[in-house]
Amino acid sequence: DVDLGFDTRDLVTVRVAVPDARLRPYPERLQTLRTLAEGLSEVAGISSVGLGSDSPLSMGIRAGLFPAGQPHESDPPDVGWQPVEPGYFNAVGMRLVRGRDFETFDAAGADVGILNETAARVRFPGEDPLGRQVTIGLDGHDRPITIVGIVADTRTRGPARAPGGVLFRPMAQAARAFAADAAFFAVRAPGASTTMPATIRTALARLAPGLPVYSLSRGEDLAGPYLQNTTGLLTILVVFAGTALLLGAVGVYGVAAYTVRQRRREIGVRVALGAERPRIMRDVVGGGLRRAGLGVPVGLAGAILLGRGLSSLLFQVRPTDPLAYVVVIAVVLAVTAVALWIPARLAAATDPVEVLREA
Repeated sequence: DVDLGFDTRDLVTVRVAVPDARLRPYPERLQTLRTLAEGLSEVAGISSVGLGSDSPLSMGIRAGLFPAGQPHESDPPDVGWQPVEPGYFNAVGMRLVRGRDFETFDAAGADVGILNETAARVRFPGEDPLGRQVTIGLDGHDRPITIVGIVADTRTRGPARAPGGVLFRPMAQAARAFAADAAFFAVRAPGASTTMPATIRTALARLAPGLPVYSLSRGEDLAGPYLQNTTGLLTILVVFAGTALLLGAVGVYGVAAYTVRQRRREIGVRVALGAERPRIMRDVVGGGLRRAGLGVPVGLAGAILLGRGLSSLLFQVRPTDPLAYVVVIAVVLAVTAVALWIPARLAAATDPVEVLREA
């Protein structure tokens, strides 16, 4: 349910590699990627195509960011660095908060950059970053970069973590650090059907036969890789917890059934003396639940102590969340009651004549 910071609707993303790119000059590498983007934009149903180095859920290369003209700190704020083409933010669905987007004329102009909100807040707290100059030491040997825009944060560290700071640069000005041997394409297709990913793959195969195409996914699935580890671990926990609950229920049933058999003569005598069968069932179920209730404080204490080890798997839920414990206790007692119900019915069905005859 986390807002990823960009519009995942009608979005398809794909990565394309250019294996022989490093053998050619940077302008040729970049033109290859631009040609693919332009070709995709001409496919029916596609409204825009964004070209960048990485996903909006990634920080890209990380480095220190310094205000130009100031002494470098020993531990500067760590930000990501991503080169993108004009139109990338629009295609991805990222919101421009202030300033302007990159334009084609930036290729031949002064070095410019766009910060996300986190980078602007961390590097220029309480100040207006527009027009300020920074250096990052990645794509220009500390050449000053003028900030021309601010974009809204995206979950650059995955959905479960706070956004990290990012400095975006025009691809045309990133020749020193961006190899342009692979790129991320964001394809915006309003009303896109489930066949759009296959359409995009076919179009790429036609535009550049033989180029590796991978990580093709819909915008709604873009966060999937970040959730795989947590989902896998939680699935295993659910399986083990369900198995433990089932074994507990079988154990409760077995003990209750054995107890009922041991008390068969007593129950038969009570029935013969006029005890109502619902009362017999309530005694069996109630006695079992009272004994189960004695174990609740012990189990609760153990859960609170051991539950802290699961804090890394939790998101916006405390390891000592009261509602979770109340629900689990209720489920355990409900399963216990169900496991006791069958022996209780057997006890209530005891025939006093047979019991007295056996005696």
